[in-house]
Amino acid sequence: MKKVEINRFGGYEVVELVERSFPTPGDNDVVVKVSYAGVNPLDWKVRCGMMKMVTGSKFPMSLGSEASGVVSEVGSQVQNLKSGDRVVLTTGLKGGAYSEFVKVPETNCCKVSLGVSLKDAAGSYICGLTALQCLTEKGNVGEGSQVLLIGASGGVGSFAVQIANLLGAEVTAVCSTANVDYVKSLGAQKVIDYTEENPAELKERFDLVFDAVNAHSWKTMKPLLKSKGTYLNTMPDPVMFLRQVFTSVFSSKKCKTYMLKPNREQMSWLLDKMDSGEIRLTISNTYPLEQVADAISENEKGRTRGKIILEIDPSSN
Repeated sequence: MKKVEINRFGGYEVVELVERSFPTPGDNDVVVKVSYAGVNPLDWKVRCGMMKMVTGSKFPMSLGSEASGVVSEVGSQVQNLKSGDRVVLTTGLKGGAYSEFVKVPETNCCKVSLGVSLKDAAGSYICGLTALQCLTEKGNVGEGSQVLLIGASGGVGSFAVQIANLLGAEVTAVCSTANVDYVKSLGAQKVIDYTEENPAELKERFDLVFDAVNAHSWKTMKPLLKSKGTYLNTMPDPVMFLRQVFTSVFSSKKCKTYMLKPNREQMSWLLDKMDSGEIRLTISNTYPLEQVADAISENEKGRTRGKIILEIDPSSN
């Protein structure tokens, strides 16, 4: 089968499409025939070595952290899935979603109803669940919460605008000029064009500053927080972890970072909202598996509206 790997850290030139043997499920695993895979910043951060603190430096290293497809085989202890089920999945930091077949624990999979296309599902796990967990578990967002969302047109940001609205928050979204109308269409009550106005100079104060693209530091955003507000980003590193610990004890204003936790129940909620039309995914571009290096490089440029998707085997959609 075809699979995407790297054998050293570097630029797009290190991304290789190789032949590997088909995976065999363990007792609690499922093997999925992949239809589509979502492209995420994690992919190029792994590729260039930015994540080696958590991924290590052992090669070959597999790429791809989310995919959708059809279950082809299940382990002897799998309870909730069977061959033929349509699923969305995450492989986590170990990668491997950029492959014709992928093996994952059953707990990393969620069934996809016929009302949601596998193409849309493929782009929903990492960004959708990141947005949901950041807003609810880290940001404690609820009815009337004042949220400043930076990077509102990207994968995580576009989900976050819509989810925050469903939670009853008032959203001030930050994006570029080209995406102002798009972000308004997602439901943001106010949109800041960062090319014309520096969000760090806003007069409003917020319960949550959610920097989905890690564009601003804790120091820059802290003055925008209410007395018990939270600054949150999605780039865990040693400095952020130390600040998280320090502010949890010594400051009423909290600095937090985040790492995704697979959660079938939360993913089912998200897919239900997509099925009902309350949450929609925007796909900016679709690439064949053979052009995976180009897809990752486009994501790295940081101007993506919504998601980039890899098409691996759409016949089962």
